[in-house]
Amino acid sequence: MGGAGISSEEEKLMIEQLPIFDRILDFAYELNGGGIKFFSPREDTRLVKDGDFFLILGEKGRSMYDYLTNSGLAINGLTPNELLRKK
Repeated sequence: MGGAGISSEEEKLMIEQLPIFDRILDFAYELNGGGIKFFSPREDTRLVKDGDFFLILGEKGRSMYDYLTNSGLAINGLTPNELLRKK
């Protein structure tokens, strides 16, 4: 289950409908001409590398970010408010 007791797929669909989603896409494009990845701990942990950005959404996102950084990864965490201020 994803955040708030919903499935991961429902959570992804919900995030794609949030007003901040366009800003997420713009930021990824501005940063490296690339895109985004919805992080799945089961499938994506080995893909994360130092310097990556991790959008922190809610307690679940904060917990995962803390876990990854406490495991030695030097990733950049951003909250939605921080991302909006980067315009």
